[in-house]
Amino acid sequence: MKNPMIKAVRAVSAALLLLATAACGDPSGEPSPEIEAIVANADGPVTIRLPDGDTLILSEPVIRFYRERGYLQAWTDYDEILDRGWQLLKVMENAGQDGLDPARYRFPVALSMVQQVEEDSLEEAQEPGHMAGVDLVLSEVFGRYANHLVGGVLEPSASGLDWEIPKDSVDTYALLVRLAGDEDPAAIIESLRPEAPEYHLLMDQLARYQRIVREGGWQEVSDDIPTEIGASAAGVVGLRNRLIREGHPDEARLAQHGAAAPNVYDDSLAAAVENFQVRHALQPDGRVGASTLEQLNVSAEERVQQIVLNLDQWRWLPQDLGDSYILVNVAGFELEYIKNDSVALAMNVVVGQEGWETPIFADTMEHLVVNPYWNVPASIKNEEIIPAIQRDPGYLERNNMEALSGNSVVPASSLNYGNLEAYSFRQRPGSRNALGAVKFLFPNDNNIYLHDTPADQYFSAHSRAFSHGCIRLEKPLDLARMLLDDVTATPSTQLDALLARDSEQWINVTEVLPVYILYFTAWAGRDGSMRFYPDIYERDRRLEEQVEQELRMDSTAPRRVARGGG
Repeated sequence: MKNPMIKAVRAVSAALLLLATAACGDPSGEPSPEIEAIVANADGPVTIRLPDGDTLILSEPVIRFYRERGYLQAWTDYDEILDRGWQLLKVMENAGQDGLDPARYRFPVALSMVQQVEEDSLEEAQEPGHMAGVDLVLSEVFGRYANHLVGGVLEPSASGLDWEIPKDSVDTYALLVRLAGDEDPAAIIESLRPEAPEYHLLMDQLARYQRIVREGGWQEVSDDIPTEIGASAAGVVGLRNRLIREGHPDEARLAQHGAAAPNVYDDSLAAAVENFQVRHALQPDGRVGASTLEQLNVSAEERVQQIVLNLDQWRWLPQDLGDSYILVNVAGFELEYIKNDSVALAMNVVVGQEGWETPIFADTMEHLVVNPYWNVPASIKNEEIIPAIQRDPGYLERNNMEALSGNSVVPASSLNYGNLEAYSFRQRPGSRNALGAVKFLFPNDNNIYLHDTPADQYFSAHSRAFSHGCIRLEKPLDLARMLLDDVTATPSTQLDALLARDSEQWINVTEVLPVYILYFTAWAGRDGSMRFYPDIYERDRRLEEQVEQELRMDSTAPRRVARGGG
């Protein structure tokens, strides 16, 4: 398929004008009668027709911008585009850097309109109205571009996704005033992007995968791959080429190592496959089974699309996440503690299984709890604990648990087994406690927190969705020691003594520490790696459905999000 930007530019009719006017003369420094006619008496958004036959809605901030500058053009003169207008066009042409399609911002139409004047294809009397139209288009679509950079294009609620983190927004009127005051458009765009290094690293990876697509992508790998090291098969050559084409440094180097015998599945190629498996949350056995083959045969175009979707989800977040914060990537089963903009600690985590999905939200840490009680949530009480007690009256005692009526502990001998729903249940501190030695609280409506666990065997699994929604930590005591020193008045040197008391103790967090529970299936690590994770909660799939719905409804939307310009 041809690039939609080029296709749109060629499709513009040189005979159709944005504004019908026969006014002539030099309006430089004078109000534009064409703009005044459109916005002066508008009592809300105004729809104008573009030269390609499509329409564009001028928003109220844009109408206000022109009213308050006395209907003066901002980026054009009566017969030419000004330097600032060219800068705006260049910025929108480069929207693909962020995975946004320039066609979404009418770049092809605006460029074609300018070219009509540059090529003298208009009558002189038509030029003032034509360039006034260019001015209006540039103002409106630059504002949209800015808002998409700050709040994203896709709306999670439209896909039925939970999203409890307030989005930032742009004051479009103030933005246009800044632009008209000679601020550099490219600098403004850069200032609006998410500040997280991971976003910019993902932009770099997008450019790399877009380049792979332009160069032809990679070929499908056949299933003719041996399972034994040293065996030969015709499909091994295709596997080598596939890993080399993606260009991961370690994988490409290892795959090239056996080039002298390209059809032999040697140790180096097995190591390359194992590295690939780690990057895709697969069992790292160095063998090309069905799951590994499936991931190998995800096309480069699909990887671009996946990166574009994930870039948009970064834009749903606050632009500034803070200098220090905890970020959990649920899809990647990972946690990072960011301290002063650097990764101070990283670890594997266990997240919610099917039916108990970990929600996506953000909050602020308030307490560390050493030797915590586990207060059983109502859902687990009703679905698991009560049935277990009814089957086995000794269940509570054997699991170091107790029943409560209000705040009072009820002896097992006094329980009303016919009305167990009347009680709440908790597990006492100890080695068998489901929360382990420490939990980290950031009070939220979902009753989700980070915690230790005695079930540490799950951390070595390649897919780690086993919990009831809370997040189990691989290195809870390492995190506790760091946070005690960084965000509490209790030094980490006291942790061992606190643990030895075998009683619940609460420690207040005295510094602001945001916690972000997020979901990214495409992750550009600070170590330079590009990782793709399974869509365990099918959030990406639902966003893809929203994209397809948008394409059916909006003729100006990109033909595929994956193209993203560039």
